[in-house]
Amino acid sequence: MSTTANGKPPRDELVRAIGGGLELRDDDESEGPRLVGHFARFGEWAEIDSVFEGHFMERVARGAFMKTIEENRDRIRVLFQHGQDPQIGDKPLGPIDVLREDSRGPYYEVPLLDVPYVRDLVPALKAGLYGASFRFSVLRESFKRDAKPSDHNPEGIPERTLHEVALREFGPVTFPAYAGATAGVRSMTDEFMLGRYRSAMLEQRFDNEDLSTLAQMIELGTVYIDEQDDPGDEVNVPVMQGVVKTLTSLLPYEVSEDEAPEDEDESASDGRSAPADEHAAPSRAPADGTPRTTGSTWPKTAADVWEELWSP
Repeated sequence: MSTTANGKPPRDELVRAIGGGLELRDDDESEGPRLVGHFARFGEWAEIDSVFEGHFMERVARGAFMKTIEENRDRIRVLFQHGQDPQIGDKPLGPIDVLREDSRGPYYEVPLLDVPYVRDLVPALKAGLYGASFRFSVLRESFKRDAKPSDHNPEGIPERTLHEVALREFGPVTFPAYAGATAGVRSMTDEFMLGRYRSAMLEQRFDNEDLSTLAQMIELGTVYIDEQDDPGDEVNVPVMQGVVKTLTSLLPYEVSEDEAPEDEDESASDGRSAPADEHAAPSRAPADGTPRTTGSTWPKTAADVWEELWSP
């Protein structure tokens, strides 16, 4: 399982989605359509199986959103596809009119803006073709590494309960259903991170040809997983997840290769070391000071790549 230095799953820039979770109300022509619903449900266990996050059970405790709603509501946005749609980007869908916790979960009401890019979404919203999703960071949690098998956790995998989160944004997303998967919550963190990575490639923050090829292979693998929706296809999902995980473990190597100086052969021709580039980025090292290894996979190598992509 992908873990942080303290042995727990990652806590920052996580994404969860639920089927349904939103409704388009258009019964008042004077106000226009409103997006309403719950983007999370309290107390429901969900199996998180993510290349980046690992494999564990998770639930959200009542009260987890109260502080972030009270203190950060003005900074929370409502976006389509977490701002990664190629046409809409990070344009807001509307202002938040209502955002509160009720007995089911965080409840919202958002009057949609009367602009072309929002109007284009209305038919699919009316047809119920999107799920609800939110992006967040974990502030307080309880984590049981040695959980016992139970009705909600037949395999006895680790369990995490979220007691307080920092909500960044929420909104409608496409919600592909995996064959054999139960309805409910799923992690979309992997898709979100790959979206960030693709954006960085388009901005030419990384331009190595091998890196670009690797990104395309990872994207194709992710698309393949999303399309496994026929009977019997569920056996293909873990196989391709393993392939994507292996490909992703190569990203840090390609990034470091892309940043390497092109004239290193010339610098060594006279037997002397090349002077340090005062403008070069400092070498990253784990927070605990342990040396980096080359044989590790996603949990110990890719975090630096995502840190680079998240940096301003």
